[in-house]
Amino acid sequence: MAWFNASGIAVIIVACAIPACSNRDSLVPARDLIAGFNQADRRPSSAVFEVTEVTIAGVPQRAIATEPVSRVTWLVAIPDRAVVKTALALKPEAWAQEGNGVLFRIGISEGRSYEELLTRYVDPFHRPADRGWIPVTVDLAAYGGFKWSLFYQPRYRTWKLIFNTNAGPPGTDGRFAGLPLWGEPMIYRYDSRP
Repeated sequence: MAWFNASGIAVIIVACAIPACSNRDSLVPARDLIAGFNQADRRPSSAVFEVTEVTIAGVPQRAIATEPVSRVTWLVAIPDRAVVKTALALKPEAWAQEGNGVLFRIGISEGRSYEELLTRYVDPFHRPADRGWIPVTVDLAAYGGFKWSLFYQPRYRTWKLIFNTNAGPPGTDGRFAGLPLWGEPMIYRYDSRP
């Protein structure tokens, strides 16, 4: 379609329908982090880490149970259009014990720098809304796939995907913090459907 504006210059408008991504894409599992848990780096070395099934508020999930201060690091290649999904919780035994809760963090590193992707404080003793699985989704698209750059090609890198827990928020005294759980951590990728 074309028409002429007041100056006599032809203005051409091209319209095309582009389907919304959410209508055409679906999440496809790319990497089960629990399946790769034995190869992950776990700190501190004296901490207890356990893969177990935990039911919270009637919802069962496979989970990584850790101590209030811990770190799990997976070496991963991030697929195109990826996200990491997990659910955060404290075991129900912690709900009735006063303490500082747990600060959950997810970050990523290429070995030289660290970028924080998610920070979520969970305290079911003081916040009843935290008495259940708290689903989280973190976008990893910047760390995978093709980029228009000579120097930054994340598709060809191995990344450190880091799950941290800390006893309470920064500046607290580290009183009983709870029993943290990472529920069904998984990397997914968006898959386009025709």
